[in-house]
Amino acid sequence: MRSLIKRDLFLNWQSHVFLILLGLPFVYLVGIPPVYTLLGIVFPALAINVFYYDDKANIDRFLHGLPLSPKQIIRSRYVYLIGIHVFAMLYQWAAAGVIVQLVGGNTYFIYTWMDLIIILSGIVIGTALVVPINHFFRSFTVSAMVTSIIYIALVFTSIALLAPLAMKDGWVMISELDNGLTQLVENRIPFMPYITLPVCAALLFLLSMKLTEWKFMQQDH
Repeated sequence: MRSLIKRDLFLNWQSHVFLILLGLPFVYLVGIPPVYTLLGIVFPALAINVFYYDDKANIDRFLHGLPLSPKQIIRSRYVYLIGIHVFAMLYQWAAAGVIVQLVGGNTYFIYTWMDLIIILSGIVIGTALVVPINHFFRSFTVSAMVTSIIYIALVFTSIALLAPLAMKDGWVMISELDNGLTQLVENRIPFMPYITLPVCAALLFLLSMKLTEWKFMQQDH
């Protein structure tokens, strides 16, 4: 599994540098909400990029011929996507703290522990959606389109839910959408939201992984 994760990192390091190391601080400076940047832009872009290289190299056929179990192959993809986005989340958090200290800005862009739980749950849920899509649809183009449509729908739905919490003088302040994220979660999940949300995310993740392993074993590579 470790060799597969290293392979993914080697193939995708350029997009990681551009989107994570350079892109995240930039969007902070221009005022784009960091949670939307991470979950709505960086996550789907990196995920689609990873599967693009897989499709280009016909990697599923190659991996199927290696002395690796289907569980190792599929789980390496889940571990990689979660790992790289957890790194992005922590880097974004640290970069925001440095920027606030140096040039000022909105301190609520620096994640609290509640924000971190919500974002981590979002990363897990996103991974649970993206990986099976790219195995149930054999065409990369179709899977990329489905992934994009789902994420666009989720982004606009979340904006509609957060917009009333970001109103100021009759206008929706886009840069302040993240500020209402914890309130939205607490309103929608009244019972222990910061336990219920990650538990539900973990259950969805496990279900997704089992389904993807089953589909991978059924496919004629």
